[in-house]
Amino acid sequence: MRLELVDLAVGYKDHVVLRDLDLEVPVGSICALLGPNGSGKTTLLRNVNAILKPLGGKVLLEKREVQSMSRKEIALSMAFVPQSTNLPFNYTGLDMVVMGKAPHMSVWSSPGPRARDEAWEVMASLGIDQLADQYYMQMSAGERQLVLLARAVMQDARMLLLDEPTSHLDLRNQVVIMDMVRKIAHGKKATAIITLHDPNLALRYCDYAALLCNGVMLDHGPVDEMLSGENLSKVYGMEVKCELTEGGTRVVVPTADVRLRPDPVHDNTDRNGKTDDEMNA
Repeated sequence: MRLELVDLAVGYKDHVVLRDLDLEVPVGSICALLGPNGSGKTTLLRNVNAILKPLGGKVLLEKREVQSMSRKEIALSMAFVPQSTNLPFNYTGLDMVVMGKAPHMSVWSSPGPRARDEAWEVMASLGIDQLADQYYMQMSAGERQLVLLARAVMQDARMLLLDEPTSHLDLRNQVVIMDMVRKIAHGKKATAIITLHDPNLALRYCDYAALLCNGVMLDHGPVDEMLSGENLSKVYGMEVKCELTEGGTRVVVPTADVRLRPDPVHDNTDRNGKTDDEMNA
């Protein structure tokens, strides 16, 4: 699905976190949102799927303003994968995936055996059917993220929004999660927007990148062009270089001890000295 941000401003009440955002995410691609803590990545995702209302501008999905769509229409179009989720009951992995069918059902109906069979097939296709009978709250952080991704596949939306799906995961599970995201997005021709902290993951798995810094979008475009040492140094307020390994893979490498340098570039505090994270708390 085609997503466009047009002169978008996002934030909370009278506090603008990001402004003047213009972005078009190509259909079938994975776009990384990169920026320092508090730069507004999660806030932007919440505006894209209309959990929050923009302070200005528009979010367009297939030329239609998202704010004008019903929650069911949004759920049929977009699948949101949070960093974590709170549950009133300890559901099994299969139960969690079945929940992805909810937007396709009427208010008073409930999923039957066919939906459970479909959910199991989704989990099997992603190689996680061994989690079907395990309880969600007893799973590891990586296993929970895999189940949430399977639920998004079950939702059968053509837009995926993923909020830091690799946070708190070890190296192996980061690779497992990102491999699955790429498999889902490219295999289903879905458009994915993913917030990340590690630019190396973006270089390896994403097609496009949007860089957020100082309340604006510094730049956006193909990931190989965006993730230069110059751009990343501006975004993170430290000296960064992009180097080639012996195998020809580009990697991002910090080249200075940030503790010994001032931060002349990034300052996400407001006039009262509070960061965006503190304002959003």
